[in-house]
Amino acid sequence: MLGGPNEYAGRGLEEAHQPLNITGEHYAKVGEHLTATLVELGVPADVIADVQVVLGQVREQVVSAGDA
Repeated sequence: MLGGPNEYAGRGLEEAHQPLNITGEHYAKVGEHLTATLVELGVPADVIADVQVVLGQVREQVVSAGDA
């Protein structure tokens, strides 16, 4: 999802996450925790911004269709 060197051959994001009924609120909270962790680890701001862009791009595939 973030462009790493390894190829992923598992299920797609939507197939894996839709049955979990993840709410928009929970998705946002996980994004906040991820961002805080990256900041705490000293990850450069431009990389954190790129991660946040990707989180926005895949949101619809992860958040339950009934809570989009």
